[in-house]
Order: sequence, then structure tokens, then C-alpha cells
Amino acid sequence: MKKILLYGSTAAVLMLLASCSTDSTEPSAPAVRTITRTFPVNETIGSAHDTRTAYENGQIGFTDNEKLGAYVWSEDSNENATGVTVAIRTPGSPATITVSHDAIANVDKYSYVFVSPYKYNNTPSRTTPTVTLNSIQHPTATTFDPSQDILVSKPVTGPDGTTTSPVLEEVAFKRLFTFFRLKINRSEFTGDITLAEGEKIRSVTITAPEGTALAGTAKVTIEEAYDATTFNFTEPSNSVTADYGTDGEALNADGTFDVWFVVNPVAFNGLIIEVKTSAQTITQTFSEQVALDFKASGINTLNFKPVKNTNITTTTAAAPQDYYEEGVEIEGVRYSKDSESKTTNKPADAPNTALELSSTTLVYFLDDGGNPDNSFYIRPTNSGNHTYRENSAIFIGRYADHKTKLVLKNQFHLRNRESGIYAFKNLDIDMREGSQAQLFTMTNDTGGAKTLIFEDCDITFGNNKSIVAPYSSTKESSYIENIIFRNCRLRYEAGTEGYYALIKLHGDNDKNFLKSGLAGFKTLVLENNVFYSTQGSNVKTAVSILYQRYWEADAASYSLSNLNITCKNNTFIDLISYSSGASNPAGMGSAYFMVDQIGSVEFTGNMLYSEALKYVSIMRVTHDYNTNGPWPSINLDREGNAVYGTNGWKLYFDGTTALPTPYYPEKGTYPKKLDSPLSEYDPVNGIFKVSPAYDGYGSSLLY
Repeated sequence: MKKILLYGSTAAVLMLLASCSTDSTEPSAPAVRTITRTFPVNETIGSAHDTRTAYENGQIGFTDNEKLGAYVWSEDSNENATGVTVAIRTPGSPATITVSHDAIANVDKYSYVFVSPYKYNNTPSRTTPTVTLNSIQHPTATTFDPSQDILVSKPVTGPDGTTTSPVLEEVAFKRLFTFFRLKINRSEFTGDITLAEGEKIRSVTITAPEGTALAGTAKVTIEEAYDATTFNFTEPSNSVTADYGTDGEALNADGTFDVWFVVNPVAFNGLIIEVKTSAQTITQTFSEQVALDFKASGINTLNFKPVKNTNITTTTAAAPQDYYEEGVEIEGVRYSKDSESKTTNKPADAPNTALELSSTTLVYFLDDGGNPDNSFYIRPTNSGNHTYRENSAIFIGRYADHKTKLVLKNQFHLRNRESGIYAFKNLDIDMREGSQAQLFTMTNDTGGAKTLIFEDCDITFGNNKSIVAPYSSTKESSYIENIIFRNCRLRYEAGTEGYYALIKLHGDNDKNFLKSGLAGFKTLVLENNVFYSTQGSNVKTAVSILYQRYWEADAASYSLSNLNITCKNNTFIDLISYSSGASNPAGMGSAYFMVDQIGSVEFTGNMLYSEALKYVSIMRVTHDYNTNGPWPSINLDREGNAVYGTNGWKLYFDGTTALPTPYYPEKGTYPKKLDSPLSEYDPVNGIFKVSPAYDGYGSSLLY
């Protein structure tokens, strides 16, 4: 029996794994055995605590019920084992690590590698897993972000489950990254720089010289000699931020505060430290002559205070950024009072202030005067509560520290498909009022827009109102080339609808189909948004993000075959789709994306959460690609999305209620996570918080 060391931690951190194990087999099917292997663990890391790794009482180590990712393969067959479970570390005397997997036929032994945290479980590339040390981390006031402390074991071998008393190799772990603790002490600040009583730390950012990798995505090369295991950054970052949220963290009673980072062990010269508080921003610059070396072993410590060879350079009041004065960028175009586009600042001194649109003014900065009760609505410029817009229109909440309220209760008819840009930035938008079922519409055969974008907005929708839909006329050639939702929180409040579509590309009868205009839709981007329902687990409404009903007369001629969908790093909470029946034969609400034909789909990095007992589907494709092929590129990323709850999250809707019968390149459901990804869940008030283990999945707006 040999000792196993946990490398790269403090001197007090040791892990001892014994070289013996027990094995059992459990048949799950006639041709498949399940192998369960349990490794005894002997530890000298102190008492157990909450979860994962943590710093407490001067020690860093595993804590209670730690979950580990497991890679299992056979060198005999050069094949990955299937059915690999999350490895579980259970406290005890000794503690144990247990993992199960399917047996591979005619294999005499297996190789195992364990990785912490368990979110890196079952990565397809077994000997070169990809891990991410996030540049935005979420430590507490007392310890580092546990999801960033990445540990990788050496490969160990073990016989298959037919052996009753296997003798296993020693196991050892290597810590890939190291710890950096920035110590803040109010009493040691000098001059006019100080931290007031009650002032809270919101974030701290450290920035190294360009080309220095402090964090990022890295590919790990696992070596038989575990201490030789290396990693190479493929997407490096030279800065790391400790984010404490809008509420921030208070200083200790003695005026001190420790900021924890997990960083790449690297030597470099110079460092910039930026501390943002509830009242100010303080920046300290360590000159290029100051050498810094983040050692792989121990805890690296630096003091945030004026000392020899350092310089506190700035302290500024935390005045809100004024987009009108300073400018703001939307899709590569910068808007301000000095923009070439005609711009105006619109103040509101009361709720429901009418916003009068001009045929010449293109950019509207909306200023509520700092009063959250003040709001705007767009006064219709045409009869029937319609606004016909041939010129572009850009609406921006003026101050970055809060979102200005805008009520969209009248139809906005888009009539410039060639160059019209219709954008909404930094706004709190309510789309539930008014009598019209469509809000942004294409109203004639040449209607539509180049781009419709919502960015940094809070949007309340529902009450049977689609954000985008056709309206009247034949609309043969109408389209919106690009539709973008980025960094938004979309709150769904149901009305009387049993099923619903956020973007609906057909009307209520045949004359309202877009027909040939469907070919003009090029991109749908959903990036870093939060979609949620206020109905919680009792949600009864089936929702589609995009719904295109095929044109029965000639489906092949009227399709979205040029549309490329990117749905990346979004969080969907209780926003469900489920099978349609006789009451809904067309299939609205049967999947997040229902189309006849499609150009491509990239669905990755998302978090899907609901406790509703429904089967939820991501895609529904009605075109028979198997006969008329080939299938387009549809990546629903079975492993790269985090899903939890429901009866199952289906890749494709497989019902046959609505014709034509769908044909899919793959079937089945996503593997569901064992633990809830949410540590806070309040759908009525829209309050959610993601557990640290799920950092990197879904929208960053919830961290």
C-alpha cells in the first residue's frame, strides 16, 4: 500500500488512497455488465465541511460528499467505457471514492482518471480533457470559488469486474492551478483614499501584462507520471475578476477583507488591481519593475495598500455611465449625442410618458430622471394603433446603472428589410398591454427589417402576444434578416393561452403565411439570456421560441432553409415545450424550435431547468430529410448542455400527431444532472442563483 499525495496545495493538504478495492457486477441487460469499483481513501486534511474543496483553518482539501468526474477506457480495445457515472467521494474511516461503468466486451483491465469538479465528467477526449479556469469567479468572503479548483489524477488501472479481489495501482492527484489571496486593510490606506463604514466590495479584478495567461480554457495532457501532467491554454485571459454581485460583501469588523482567486501558476512583471465598491473604484498599479510569481504550491498573498514600488493611481466616484454623453455600442455601431445618426434625449417626468417618433430622428436615449416609476410608451403614428417605420429606430436607456421602463403596447410595423436596424438597449420592456397579438410585424410584400435586436434588456412577455409575427396581406417577400437577443432576462407571464410562440412566422390563416419571405431569414442569435416562467413547476403553457408552420400548399418552396440558429449559454427555467394533441394539431409549443427546413442549429452551453412533469423537446423538423436529404448541421450537443428535472429533455420531438411525420438524425433525451443547478429559486419574483458546480453553463446573468 502506497501513499497518494494531493499535489499543488498547502503543505497540510494530503490525500492517501489505498491500493486495494472491492468489485461487484450487476447486469443491466443480457450483454452488458455494470462494474462498480470503490477506492478506500485515507486523508489528513482535517475535518469535513460542506462540499467540494475549500479553505478553512489553514487547510485546503476535499470536503463532504465530493463529486468527481471519471474517465474510464480500455487500452486493450482503445475504447471508452459507456455508462460512466459521476464518481462519489463519501466521508468515513476511511473515506471512499466509488464509480460505476458498463463493461467492455473481452477487456481484461481498465484505465481510470478522476477530475474535480465533477462538471468535467465524461468528456469524450479521455487523455486530453478540456477544462476552463473562468476569468469571472465567485468566491465568498472566506474562501475561493470551489468550482475553479481543478484536480486531475494520474491514470490508474484495474482489472474488470470478473476479478473478485483486484489489486489496484496507487492513485495521486495534481492541482492544475493555484491560489492568490489579495489582502485589503482599510487602516493601511493613506491620503484621501479610504473605505467608508458600510461600503461594500462588489468586484476585484487583477490584470497582468498582455500575453500573460492568468485564466482561460486549457487542454490537459494526462501523463502516466501524474506530476508530469501538463495543460496548454487555447483561449487565455490575462485578467481574473472576483465578482461579489450587486449587493457586494462587507468588510470584516476590523476593516480587513480577503479576496480569493484561483489562477494559473505563472511568473510575470507588473500587475493592475481594480477594486469596485458600492461607492467608488480604486486602482492600484504595480509597475513593470515589480516581479510577481504565482507559485504552484501554497497560497500566494499580496497586500492592497501603498507600499514600496507600488502606486495607487486613481480613485473615482461611482457615477453611473451616461450612454448619451459617453456613447454605447450595439452590433459594432457606436451611438451617442455626437452620432452621425440624428439623436435625441427624451426625458420622462411621469409614468406612461408618450414618446413621439420622428421620421428623421433615428436614435432615442430614454431618461427616466432617476425615478423608477417614470416610464415611456411609443405613441402610434398611424391609425389603428399602428406605427409604420421605414427608417431605422434605436432606443437606449440612458444610464447604465438601471434600465428605463418602456411599454410596447402598439404594433410596430417594420418596413425596411434592406437596411432597417431596430434596436432596444438597456430597457425594462413590458409587451403585455394593448389589443394586438403581434408586436413587431411585417405588413406588406416588401416589409421587414435588416436587424431586430434586444440587448441588455428585461422583457416581460406573454398574454398571447408574439414579439415577432406577420400581419395581414400575403407577405410573399417579407422577412427580418437577423433577430438577436443578447444579455436579456425574458419573463413569461401567461394569459389565457395554452400554447405560445415568441417568434411566430405564420398568421391565423393561409393568407398570413410569409411564404417566399422565409428564405430571407438568415440568423437567429440567442446568447447569454435568461428565459423563465412565473408559473414555476405548475407551468401549464407550452412555449416555442421559434415556430414556423410549414406551408401546406408547397412546403418545399416556403422554408427557413437559410436560417442559422445560435442558441448559446442561455438559461431556460420552467419555460417548457411538450407534445401537442388534438387541440393543437399544428404543433405550436411542441418544441423550442419548430421548423420545416433549417440552415443550421448550434445549441450548446445552455442550462435547462424545470420540475414540471412534462417531456420537453428542443427541435421539431417536419421536412423529410431522410428522403429528400441531406440533413443540415444540427448540433444539439448532448454533453455540452446542463439539464435538470422534467420527465426528460428530448433532442427532437418524436410525436406524430401533426403531419408530416418527422424524421430525425438522432433520438432520445439529454442525460440529466443529479443535483439541482439552482441554489435559489423564486420564479414569481424572478430570483435565481446557480450553484457554483454549474458555473460555465447557462447565462452569466444568474451568477
